[in-house]
Amino acid sequence: MVDFGRFGTGPLRIDYTERTSGLTEVTLHCLWWSLAIIFGVTSFFAPFALILSFMMIIASIRSAIFRASRSPIDPEFDTTRSRLMLVLLVLCQGFLRSGARLINGWSRVDWPESLRFFGRVAYHRATSGWWKLGDEKVFRSPNGVERNALLERILEAREGAKIDPSGKTDLILEDGRFWSWAVVSISGREEDIGSITRLRLLARPSWVTRMVVLPILLLILPMVVLGFGFSSELLTLAVIYVVVTVAAKLFMRAKQPEFGRLARSVGLEPV
Repeated sequence: MVDFGRFGTGPLRIDYTERTSGLTEVTLHCLWWSLAIIFGVTSFFAPFALILSFMMIIASIRSAIFRASRSPIDPEFDTTRSRLMLVLLVLCQGFLRSGARLINGWSRVDWPESLRFFGRVAYHRATSGWWKLGDEKVFRSPNGVERNALLERILEAREGAKIDPSGKTDLILEDGRFWSWAVVSISGREEDIGSITRLRLLARPSWVTRMVVLPILLLILPMVVLGFGFSSELLTLAVIYVVVTVAAKLFMRAKQPEFGRLARSVGLEPV
């Protein structure tokens, strides 16, 4: 976890807690097993469903083996038989615990607070910087000049540029009502080349644009299921994606001479 700070140089907080993949929890859930059984029964009428059922069962066993292999056991009891028994227990635990939650958990849920929590999370996701498209420019310096010098130069030379207060990018170049252009950078060293700095221009929709686009994305599947058409919605999303991507790349290409000039002024050469 990083406290972003100026140009992403905030202090690093290390979390040593080991986290398992969310997919592991899914493949051990009773609903996952129920779906696998349904596919298995369906295979009597549609043979290809047997493949899906088999793949789901393999995924569950794989998750159980992964979890069992990472569980500590005293060396005197750590045998193949013990590990296989642990795999079986993990499978049973996932099925029984998730089943108990489904059967008994509904009556214990604080629904008003849960809905408020879900609303806060959904709003945060919708209005955060989850959508970033852009193009990249690479610079090098045999003298060890890195990104901080370039970012400071951009701040000085470009009117309206400012440090991103959220810390998720380095600089905001233009902050529009529906769209903003931001810069993020990274520097490193390569043998025989020296310092390498990558500068990426990001096209970031404002929260207003995201709140308009997000419902469209969420409504696509229901529209398809209800028969409103498939090709038209898919084509619309494809066109939006292409237009935004092309706009970001064209903007970067148009600004390449400016960024190149600013980079050369601090000792960086375009690659």
